[in-house]
Amino acid sequence: MSNDDIPQRSRRPTQMVNDALEEMHRRRAEYRRAKAVGAVTKQLQASFQSAVVSVYDELLPHRDRVEETWEDYNLDQVHTLANAKITNQKVDTTGGRIKQISESKPYRIPCQKLLEWSHQFDEIAGELGFSSSVKDRVARNDPDKSDLRGLLRDRGQFEAAEQLPGGDE
Repeated sequence: MSNDDIPQRSRRPTQMVNDALEEMHRRRAEYRRAKAVGAVTKQLQASFQSAVVSVYDELLPHRDRVEETWEDYNLDQVHTLANAKITNQKVDTTGGRIKQISESKPYRIPCQKLLEWSHQFDEIAGELGFSSSVKDRVARNDPDKSDLRGLLRDRGQFEAAEQLPGGDE
């Protein structure tokens, strides 16, 4: 059973923060790869934004322990911008009538700002004692099942990683 199958409220808060950090790291890596080849899409930006906002949400209850750093980085703007809307006014002249129409859509936070926040959240998470699950690198050249499991998870193939023999190493 993967962490995605466990109801949010039954997981420990530490695990929830670590899971959010891990997802943010995954989305940040996707963004960097896409940016390197000039292929950043709206979908990629949206998933990166969602991951950064999730980390914000998970770390917010611990804010009082890192109040000064939180304020120095002005991290409350994450919530403000994530909930911001852009309103466009346009005129509709169909049917011989003139109507003023307002269209509202979510504000898309620039990826460069998301990248900056992601690094700041890494720093704050470290100060708070949280971290995503990253195993120490082993200085050897003979890969094993845990290496394959890690690669599958990095690629988002959680189901395949769980199906590998040998349990969750």
